[in-house]
Amino acid sequence: SIMPKHLRKKTDAKIAIRDHRQMVKALRVSEKKFRSFFEHVIGGAFQSTPDGKLLLVNDSFVRLLGYRSKADLMSKNAVDLYADPQDRVKWNSQLISKGRLQNAELILKRKDGQIITVLENARTLHDEKGNVLYYEGTLTDITERKQIDLAKTEFVFLASHQLRTPLSAINWYTEVLLNDSQGTTNTKQTDYLEKIYASNQRMINLINDFLNVSQIELGIIIIKPQTVDLVEKSRSALEELKSQFSAKEIEIREKYQGQPRIQSDPKIITVILQNLLSNAFKYTPPKGQISITITKQKTGVAILIKDSGYGIPHDQHHQVFTKFFRADNIKERSVAGTGLGLYIVKSMLTRIGGKIKFKSAEKRGTAFYIHLPFRIA
Repeated sequence: SIMPKHLRKKTDAKIAIRDHRQMVKALRVSEKKFRSFFEHVIGGAFQSTPDGKLLLVNDSFVRLLGYRSKADLMSKNAVDLYADPQDRVKWNSQLISKGRLQNAELILKRKDGQIITVLENARTLHDEKGNVLYYEGTLTDITERKQIDLAKTEFVFLASHQLRTPLSAINWYTEVLLNDSQGTTNTKQTDYLEKIYASNQRMINLINDFLNVSQIELGIIIIKPQTVDLVEKSRSALEELKSQFSAKEIEIREKYQGQPRIQSDPKIITVILQNLLSNAFKYTPPKGQISITITKQKTGVAILIKDSGYGIPHDQHHQVFTKFFRADNIKERSVAGTGLGLYIVKSMLTRIGGKIKFKSAEKRGTAFYIHLPFRIA
């Protein structure tokens, strides 16, 4: 270049200063946009460090937790905002290991001591070395929604209890008439009675499902451990479905190894087996096969219930244990069901320390693998 060296240095310096000013200006605009978004985001927004120091909160976050000002709230550690401080440890660990929380249900404590339920969505931000710098996320107050859900659950529980008594009476009287040894009912009347009995039985099963779900959600399931013979429970559950299996010409295969006895709640074990076997029956076409295998292992008892049924589409596997889930290929076939059975099974297994997993493919059937501990922890 023909430009003198001292002038070239001045020009370079001016360019550097101009670039620096433009960069500072861009950063200020970016920060202004971020703060505007942060303040106007729906729900409470925050930034905090892994050890609980609050770096930034918006006005909604302050109002949500009932504090006078941002400074008032930010003088607290995040652990102080939890109803149970151990929850902070649990969610903190999950955030660090997974990098994010999605719709996590937190129980927090407002400044006035009121307990609220919120949904948290959060993520971790890292430096260039991969170390966690801070968390950022949002909180949505769902306290009122939870209270409404609780009221609905309590209503369903009470209504189901009230309906159970008259339905049981109808069931008993119908059985008496069907078992009439005097022959006072003709063929047509017997046919009507059988239809009444079958319809009433479906209603009783539905009511039992509602009661089980209500008890799960209200947290009022009482566990009464005693010795449970799993082979006996399996045979009893199969006996109840025997006539239905025969009508569809379904082949039943049983395999029991060792003496599979555990200390658990017999009523819960019955509900689990009835639901799984009933599902296998409903979703297996005529002349199919259903097998149950019970094996004693070192840490507990394994149960395998397998069918040659319609199977579950792969893209719906993640929904299997959710309330009211029914696979699309089942809806098309108009198979009766509430979609509550597997939700009940998973919830009750969790309650007694059991585990469940499954394998399934369309037109190739489904296999459920259950593990039950020898004793409830």
